[in-house]
Amino acid sequence: MAVETPETSTPVDRACPSCGSAMSPDQDWCLECGMAAPGRLGSRAGWRAATTIIATVLLLVGGAVAASYAALNSKAQQTAAAPAPPSGAPQVAQAPPTTVPAPVPAPVAPPATTSTPTPPPAPKPAPTPAPAPATTPAAPATPTTPAPPKPAAHQTIDLGVDVASVYDPDHASVDQTDPSDSYDGNKKTVFTVTTTTDPSMGIGLDFDLHSAKQVGRVYVRTTTPGFTLEIYGAKAALPPDILDTRWHHLSETKKAGTQKGKDGLQQITFPAGRYRHILLWLATPPPAGPADAGEPAGTSTVGISEVRILD
Repeated sequence: MAVETPETSTPVDRACPSCGSAMSPDQDWCLECGMAAPGRLGSRAGWRAATTIIATVLLLVGGAVAASYAALNSKAQQTAAAPAPPSGAPQVAQAPPTTVPAPVPAPVAPPATTSTPTPPPAPKPAPTPAPAPATTPAAPATPTTPAPPKPAAHQTIDLGVDVASVYDPDHASVDQTDPSDSYDGNKKTVFTVTTTTDPSMGIGLDFDLHSAKQVGRVYVRTTTPGFTLEIYGAKAALPPDILDTRWHHLSETKKAGTQKGKDGLQQITFPAGRYRHILLWLATPPPAGPADAGEPAGTSTVGISEVRILD
C-alpha cells in the first residue's frame, strides 16, 4: 500500500509593482529598482519611525529655505528704498540678489525692483534785470572848428658855390669884397660894398639859383643896420636893369638889420613864387657912423655877413 506523502506548498514568486521584476515571498526590496515590497514599510515599526524622521527633516529644510528667501527679499527692498546718490556722482544700478537653488522647488520670485533715477533739479529762473535808471540826455556837443593844420617847416635852399655876384647896372660901386662871404655860414666873413650916394646907393647882391625854385622868405644879417633893402625876383634870365619889367618886386624893408631875430638874422617874407634870381637891392645907405671915418666924401658902405633863402 502506497503511503501518501503530504503535499508541501511551494512559495509563489511575487512581481515588483514598479518594474515587474520577480520577487521571492520573503524579499522586502526589489533588486532591480529598489522599490519596497507591498506592505513591508507599513507592517514594520522601524520604517514608520524612519518615515517620520524623513518628513521632519524635509519640513525643517523647507522652513530654512523660506526664511532665507524672506531675508534676501527684505534686503533687496531696503536697497531699492535707499535714496539715490547725488546727481554729480555716477549712478550705478545695483544687481538683484542671487538666490541659491534649493533642493525643493522654489516659489516664483517676484519681479526685481529697479531704482527709479532721480530727475535732475529744475534750473533756477534767471534773475530779472533791474530797470536802468533814467538818465538825462546829454546836451548835444557844440561843434568845434578844427584847428588849422600846422604849416610845415620851411627848408633852406642849398645855394651851392659861386651863386652870388654884385649887380651894378649903374656902375655905382667904389669898392667891394668877395660876394661868397655873404652865404658861407661863417659869422666872421662879411661881404662889403662901397658906393656913391648920389642920389642913392643903387647896387645889389644877386643870387642865381640856376633854375626856378619855390621861394617865400629871405633871412639877412648885416653889420651896418639902418639901410633900405628891397627884394626882387626874376623867373628866368637876369634882367639888365632894375627898372626892367621882368623883375618882380617882392618886399621892401626900411632900416634893415634893426629887427634882429635868432642868431642876429632878420626874416623878410613875401608871397611865395618860383624864381631863378633873387636880388637884394641896396636902395638907401645906413646912417653915417664911426666906421665911415676915412671914407671918401659922398660914399657909403654896407656889410652883409649872412644870407639864407628859403622856400
